[in-house]
Amino acid sequence: MTRALAISLNAGDAEPLAAFCQALGVPFVLLAAGGDAPVDVGAEKIVRLEGDIPPADALSAFIAEMADGFDLIVGVAHMAGKDLLPRIAGLLGQSMVGDIVEVLSASERRFLRPVVAGNAFAEVEVANGPFVASVRATAFKSAARGGNAAVETQPAPSQGSTKRVSVSEAEGGRPDLTQARVVVSGGR
Repeated sequence: MTRALAISLNAGDAEPLAAFCQALGVPFVLLAAGGDAPVDVGAEKIVRLEGDIPPADALSAFIAEMADGFDLIVGVAHMAGKDLLPRIAGLLGQSMVGDIVEVLSASERRFLRPVVAGNAFAEVEVANGPFVASVRATAFKSAARGGNAAVETQPAPSQGSTKRVSVSEAEGGRPDLTQARVVVSGGR
């Protein structure tokens, strides 16, 4: 592999994506579609999208247009990533590997992913050619810090064939654990 495009859909995505690309040993460009991304995670450059994140159909078309020259497009396997990444793979006609938890061999493009509701793991080898992947953020936590990536700003793509009517968040007394830096759990 020569280059990767890492898609960060929220502020917590940049670190695990950088750690995954570093585990593969490939240079990467970080597309920060939602929230700021740190400039010292080892990216060649950071492309920040201005404005709200558009629906997945518009964002996938935008990313498919900029995918030329990248052998890997990777994102985090959360709700938004699982909506976006298969669309990109379909638009580009590329294979997709979901929920990667470990890089077994970067040169052979072998990965480990959970199957059977996480009770077993499958070793997956990707054939030659570009591919799309999603990684579990909890499996790739710490990226080596260094460098100072150049930041390029682009306007977010306009609406696609779908239209976002409203955005709402359920009110609850619990914090969003996917965004927490540290989770402390107690037992009985």
